[in-house]
Amino acid sequence: MLIEKGKGDFYSAYIPNNPLPYGIIGDGYSVEEAKADFEQSYAEMRAFYAEQNMPFKETEFSFKTSLTTQKDNSKVLMLS
Repeated sequence: MLIEKGKGDFYSAYIPNNPLPYGIIGDGYSVEEAKADFEQSYAEMRAFYAEQNMPFKETEFSFKTSLTTQKDNSKVLMLS
């Protein structure tokens, strides 16, 4: 998972090149809020699949590394 700092104090969490059969994102005014929103989206997607009696591909997300993009100095956190 990537958590990327946008303009101002807003962060977005998403999976680049998502290999999963569903998409999940998260947003917030801190890294913690974006990560929590992402995890909530994952839980909601799991519940939706269960309601539809569809198989759900489980996965885990954890912190991996951090870096600064040279394009605009946005902070990016790599999570998997």
